[in-house]
Amino acid sequence: MEISSRRFALKLLPILLGIGLLLLWDGMGEPLRPSSLLPMTTPILAEDVVQGRLNEVAPAPHGDVRLQYRFVAQHNGLREVELLLARNGEPDAAEDGRFTLTLSDAQGNQIVTQSLPTRQLRHNQPFVLRIPLQPNSAGRPYYLELSGSEDNRVTVWGYTVDLLEGTELSVTAGSLNNDLPQTAVQELRFTSRYQLTWGDALGKIGQLLWQNGSLLLLALLFLLLPGMLLLQLRSFRYIISDPMAKWGVALALGTAVWPIGWYLLSLLGGRFSGGLLWALLISGWLLILFLHRKNTKIQRKNYPSDRRSPTPSPLHPFTQNWHKEHTLLFLLLLTGLAVRLLAVRDIVFPPWVDSVRHGLITAVMSQSGQTIT
Repeated sequence: MEISSRRFALKLLPILLGIGLLLLWDGMGEPLRPSSLLPMTTPILAEDVVQGRLNEVAPAPHGDVRLQYRFVAQHNGLREVELLLARNGEPDAAEDGRFTLTLSDAQGNQIVTQSLPTRQLRHNQPFVLRIPLQPNSAGRPYYLELSGSEDNRVTVWGYTVDLLEGTELSVTAGSLNNDLPQTAVQELRFTSRYQLTWGDALGKIGQLLWQNGSLLLLALLFLLLPGMLLLQLRSFRYIISDPMAKWGVALALGTAVWPIGWYLLSLLGGRFSGGLLWALLISGWLLILFLHRKNTKIQRKNYPSDRRSPTPSPLHPFTQNWHKEHTLLFLLLLTGLAVRLLAVRDIVFPPWVDSVRHGLITAVMSQSGQTIT
């Protein structure tokens, strides 16, 4: 056991050393990284509020004339705001105007501001205002103010219909300015994005497992059933000694057998019903447990001495084949499942559905009990 632990530590040491060097390289600012590659720690963002329609340009802010757009973040971790710029005429090299964007919270605290020379901005140019991470932004209003110098000609695209709840566009000017621009724009062409925080990620995974965990477990039992039955046959019973490989083969066999069985039953004019599926599931796993128990008794009877052998064969039925590598593989699979659940957290369809057509196919097959012809 001590020798095995030392070997595992020696195998793990290069991995830990590589991770340490990678973290050190990232902490130093990733020197020698090609400019064509994104930084390793670039945050993964998702859309928060999206208003993609446009049909009119908002008045260009200049002097004391300003545009203020109120919106409410839907998720924690607000990180950036994207607008589509518009301008009157092409930029001039001698142009000296400034276009400024400022984001503030409901208390008027300035979060970020950025001033841009207008000679560098073009018509229909997307612009992203990056924001320091706002960990508790969900449900909170934010105010995006657009301002400019007296000679500013840059503004943003908007839409003349109020589409989003909690949004408002207003045009303000100084008290001495009686020439306030009029506009029919009520929404900006606007996209906000958020970064998933660790706390929200864990909470979302817990919520998804609470809502869909029983269905995922039930689906796993169905998928494993045909493969586990086949592996109880005498020819395949001990051909696979690795436990994780055995479960993987059972899952692959089940994934292949179920569609064939469903299709053959449909060709014969039969159909699956809820009662039939429950009967197959319960009786199938009871049969697996019975066969496993029976085979275990037979092997204990046939190999009474080998069972106590200090060096049993890897294919021996009583060999303990679970190792540290299996635990790491199991954790890797759980991590993959967690990443998958997070990737589909905002999709309307359930986590196991990839597109609308797959959802339609699933609904039709579940209602008819047959494959689609």
